[in-house]
Amino acid sequence: MDLQETLTTIATSGVVTGFLVFGARTWFKAGLDNHYKKKIQDLTHEYDKKLAKFNAKIAKEAADRQEDFQRKIYDFTMYSAKKHELYPEIFKQIHEIQYNFQQLDKFSSVNILEGLTSKDKVLPFFQKLANVINSRAISDVVSDEEFRKVIQATTEFDFGDCTELARGTFVKALSNEILKHIRIFDNLFILNLLYFSDEAAHYIQDIKFDFYKLSKETNLSDEDKNQLKLSLEQKINGLRGILKKEISVGYYSS
Repeated sequence: MDLQETLTTIATSGVVTGFLVFGARTWFKAGLDNHYKKKIQDLTHEYDKKLAKFNAKIAKEAADRQEDFQRKIYDFTMYSAKKHELYPEIFKQIHEIQYNFQQLDKFSSVNILEGLTSKDKVLPFFQKLANVINSRAISDVVSDEEFRKVIQATTEFDFGDCTELARGTFVKALSNEILKHIRIFDNLFILNLLYFSDEAAHYIQDIKFDFYKLSKETNLSDEDKNQLKLSLEQKINGLRGILKKEISVGYYSS
């Protein structure tokens, strides 16, 4: 083989080698690219799975929190609505009982039938009294069938005894009716105790005990009775402020 052929052979061999090296590099690079591409695809797929799982967890937690929040809002709304219903009603009953005690004191110390001129006007007088005085207790007494029968029976006595018996019967009936209203007030409080704040419940409890004491302790001296009434009025005024504060908008937003 001459020099020219040798050079040609070497040159050809170099080109072939170059192509082989280039092909090998291209193949290796393509394989490497495919490897990393698959690796990236696997990583992306795994990331997407974890992201989807994470998003699902976040969505569930958000839904649970929303449900819990809605339940708390519902509970609070129902609780608040109940307080707005109970507080005015309990104070209304307290005020009515206090007012009825004032009327009882008045009728116990004054002969309310003094101006009557005939026995047949006794029952109509009490009926008129019930219409004039804004008191459910008095209205309940006068409308009671047993009370009417007793008052009608008193007309069998002479005029003086008739009016005195009628007045005594009315005072006693009113006292019993006040006690009945105190029990109604007490039941309303006890059955709904969970809706009252500790501070409000403390005041209501004290007022209730004073009401019972005032209705049952007939042997109280005038001084003790006046002290009890003064204490009772102070407690009622204190309760008014508490109830008013607790059902105001500012109380819930503070």
